[in-house]
Amino acid sequence: MKLSLLLTSLVTFTMATAYMDVNPPASTLAERSHTGELEDCFTNAECMQKGLPLRAPRRRGRNEARAPMVSPIPVTGRLQVFDQSGASMGFVSASRNAYGEYGVSTSNPLFVTLNRATSGSQDVMTVRSAVGYSNLAAVAGFANTNNNFGTGSFNYAYLSGSNSQTPVGSRPVSLPNSFSDASAFSTQRELESAIFRYNPVTMAVTPHWINADGSAPATFFVFVPSDGGFLALTGDVASFRSTFGTGSQVTMKLVIS
Repeated sequence: MKLSLLLTSLVTFTMATAYMDVNPPASTLAERSHTGELEDCFTNAECMQKGLPLRAPRRRGRNEARAPMVSPIPVTGRLQVFDQSGASMGFVSASRNAYGEYGVSTSNPLFVTLNRATSGSQDVMTVRSAVGYSNLAAVAGFANTNNNFGTGSFNYAYLSGSNSQTPVGSRPVSLPNSFSDASAFSTQRELESAIFRYNPVTMAVTPHWINADGSAPATFFVFVPSDGGFLALTGDVASFRSTFGTGSQVTMKLVIS
């Protein structure tokens, strides 16, 4: 009887800890490196001179209304990452992991530019961007059941790079990105780019994902320590953590250079 109870407990414990993988198998990775440690170039002329791949042209999502034009007041700086206690973890890293996802670094920060004059969602453009990606993008997670965020759903997106932009209010669009480039997948994952809001008073930068029905659920940044450590977005941190067994909520602020 005791042995039966012990075996039942072991099976229950094993089932309870059988978490899903937040990233695809390493076998899906492309052979080339996408860690962002490669030499960079900022114009096609410079790329040719250094023998590097040409920068891809920027593209926008299709069939979406454009946001009203606002005279830009650009601000440039680094995105500082804080844990739930308010302690600094470092900055969004200029390097990406093997899956093309941005992580956190204390010594190699990514410099970005935002528009101080925009009160709503906007793109975050990269400065001296690693391997030619011009802006940040939230790329739909490979384990998603769909691309909708919300309470009770573990669905998520990777913080990655792209040369493609989606307009404010856009649903996820299949466009080139660093996550897809790092993998051997035949199709591009869907992404959103103009989903970041900047508060010039608090310096906070917050994510605002758009669901397929156009709704805007509460969205949070999470840090995942596996695979070299990377940042993601989700609508329910508890569901994300219970599904993948990892991930803690973090916040970001712009530290102006």
